Amino acid sequence: MRSLTTVAALLLACGSPQTSAPPAVVDDAPAPSGALYDWARPTAARLHLEVDPERESFEGRVELDVELERATRVVWLHADGLVVTSARITSKLGRQRATATAEASGELMAVRVDSPLAAGKVTLELSYRGTLRSDVGLFRKRIAGHWYLYSDFQPIDARRAFPCFDEPRWRLPWSVTVSIPQGLGVFGNMPERQRRRRGERVEVSFETTPELPSYLIAVAAGPFDVVEGARKPVELRAIVPKGKARLAKRALALMPRYIEALAEYTQMAPRVEKLDLVAVPDLNGAMENHGLFTFNDDILLVPEGSALPRQQLLHMVLAHEASHLWFGNLVGFRRWEDLWLSEGFATLMADWAGMKLHPEESIATRQVLYMRDAMEVDRRPQVRTMTSLTRSDRPAEQAFDPLSYKKGGALLGMAAKHLGERRFRQRVRSFLAKNRGRSVSQEALARALAKGDERVAATM
Repeated sequence: MRSLTTVAALLLACGSPQTSAPPAVVDDAPAPSGALYDWARPTAARLHLEVDPERESFEGRVELDVELERATRVVWLHADGLVVTSARITSKLGRQRATATAEASGELMAVRVDSPLAAGKVTLELSYRGTLRSDVGLFRKRIAGHWYLYSDFQPIDARRAFPCFDEPRWRLPWSVTVSIPQGLGVFGNMPERQRRRRGERVEVSFETTPELPSYLIAVAAGPFDVVEGARKPVELRAIVPKGKARLAKRALALMPRYIEALAEYTQMAPRVEKLDLVAVPDLNGAMENHGLFTFNDDILLVPEGSALPRQQLLHMVLAHEASHLWFGNLVGFRRWEDLWLSEGFATLMADWAGMKLHPEESIATRQVLYMRDAMEVDRRPQVRTMTSLTRSDRPAEQAFDPLSYKKGGALLGMAAKHLGERRFRQRVRSFLAKNRGRSVSQEALARALAKGDERVAATM
């Protein structure tokens, strides 16, 4: 059995590759081949969406504050399937028109100006239109004769809803406003700040988020039923299609218990002002958007008297998503190769919370099963390592496999066993406190767990 120092060494050995280096040409940087350039750093976003679930098309406007570390005539960002109708860039030299051009792959956009932009703060202003999809990005569903709008941006589908720096390392505050037809409800990451009537439409502005990556932004709109839940430890609601309110009671009763258990473990209150649980038809599992969790409706909406496996699935998914309030959202990861930092921890902590609420269950048994499943994947020919992605087309999507979830959880469980529960918990708390609101590398976690503790190393 490996010692903790061996585990840490394995993590440190899987170092993050360097992101794209600043190009030699200062006035027209070529399209980045991997990650976006480091020298253009987004610092804030203001997003306005005009949507109607009954219409396939939507319109948007985004303002992105960007800190440039060098002079340039072009800023690269992500956009997919969006048609930009107006583009401007404001800098200390004034405001100038820009052109926004999609790169050949269809997921990168170059925003160019004639006069070079000096290093320092600039603001990109982009108006655009797009199409609602049926599955990811901004999408709509017809339920019992009514249209509903949802979002699902993880891993790299925020770019289908608005131009952005669509990488997990970029965390910034988001101010979101949504315009909808009167009579519909609209929900976002944060509580409502302001509501205004604009003719036949209503414009709802939400409070500014804490610093978040683009994949955690979310919106839902439609003729929902809203079911109020507990007000502590967070204000909780269920957002469900018309006529489904009674089916949300079980989830609303369980979620506060998992949040309280995890807050006790981490010694940190969850960093959300409210938490909405949204039922979405055909969603692949669940998604931990800040303040607005989405769930496949068959998972979230459990009728009284349902079979035990369905009830157990609800428990497992609620605990897993609640864990993300700390692991993934409060402290995130810098690149998709490090997704296991979020999903491995959520897997382990969901088991811990489940055992806390149901002491008759054995976390050790689950750990053995995770290790078995991970080893089965490892035996496959040409399997990726846990910290590498090998697909050439949308490689981020490859990260969502048993290696990130089960092998990640098993690796962390092994570290907990070697350290001992008390010491592991202390070091996890220290890791969260030190990195609160940041996206970190796996090396940061390895250092936090090992801490150069020779006594621990000597006993392994």
